Amino acid sequence: MGSALSPTLSLFLANAVHTGPFVIGLFFAAYAAAEIVAGLVTGWLSDRRRDRRGVLWACAALSAVGALGMLARLAFPRPGGGHRFEG
Repeated sequence: MGSALSPTLSLFLANAVHTGPFVIGLFFAAYAAAEIVAGLVTGWLSDRRRDRRGVLWACAALSAVGALGMLARLAFPRPGGGHRFEG
């Protein structure tokens, strides 16, 4: 997780979502574990393939899909309620 995202995300979880310190800690621990597993799996796949460009393209495509999903979520708010987490 980026160094700029960490403090702002914890503040968002505490203030807008109203979670406690324990749940915020669990979130960051789960994120770190998922990042480790994803890195190991991606590295294993990259090592198994002779041409690593396919793995890089797949990672880039998944990142683009995630970014487009977040953009669509912001561009098209929920009907009748705006964004889910309003502060």
